[in-house]
Amino acid sequence: MLLNYYALRALAREWSADTSGSLIGAVVEECWSSSADELTIRLTSGGDIETALRISARPGQAYVFRQEGSGKPRKNTTPLFRSLSGQQISAIRVADRDRVLHVETAGGAALVAYLFGSSANVVLMTGAGEMQEAFRAKAAARSLPESRPAQDPVGSEALKARWPAGAQPVAKAVNRAVPLLDRWLAQEVVDRASLDVSDACLVTDAHFVELARALDDVRHDLDAPRPVLYRDERTPVALSLIPLSTPPGSADSFETLDEAVRV
Repeated sequence: MLLNYYALRALAREWSADTSGSLIGAVVEECWSSSADELTIRLTSGGDIETALRISARPGQAYVFRQEGSGKPRKNTTPLFRSLSGQQISAIRVADRDRVLHVETAGGAALVAYLFGSSANVVLMTGAGEMQEAFRAKAAARSLPESRPAQDPVGSEALKARWPAGAQPVAKAVNRAVPLLDRWLAQEVVDRASLDVSDACLVTDAHFVELARALDDVRHDLDAPRPVLYRDERTPVALSLIPLSTPPGSADSFETLDEAVRV
């Protein structure tokens, strides 16, 4: 399941919360790969409860989700990050406005997953901040993705300053101006703004005020996710952290994003 920044942030918060779905305190038992770009981290909690994080570092198709049990194949697995075995997870967080997931341990080491770009990777960092091991070793030898906060304009003037030139749908322009949004959230901003124009070239100062207001409204709702999976018959069309004003299909609601991404 491909994830935007807000979805990754929501998962990190759920896995860190004081709930039954928390991964804080879980112990890393082993890490392995059974396919070219996917890593599995087997965890135990409470002594006998087994779960796993699966992380894809495939360029353009990076993702992360949790599953019950580990599902380790009996053959064709490559062990990885052996020094993490026995380490207890102490924190899970996402970098500020970036798709970089940090899984930190009580011993000081951390797995850092860069879930974007052609150099997507998962690396093991020491407590001193040095790279000890990389999942995609050849990619890491070239360079790690550059992590930096994405632009996230606040207010009508900031949005106007980032507005792309050229004729295009308003939702596409919002997506380009606010890269943290996916196309569904960008369309939600436009729907809530209730503009009387459909081309980005025709957006006026008054329209920017309405778009900025709608953007703030969407950001507020994203702080308290209400995940919805939209389907066209049985085929998933979109996974949204919030209900969409213009549903792209039939809707299934979930209590947590952790549950939704595993469907």
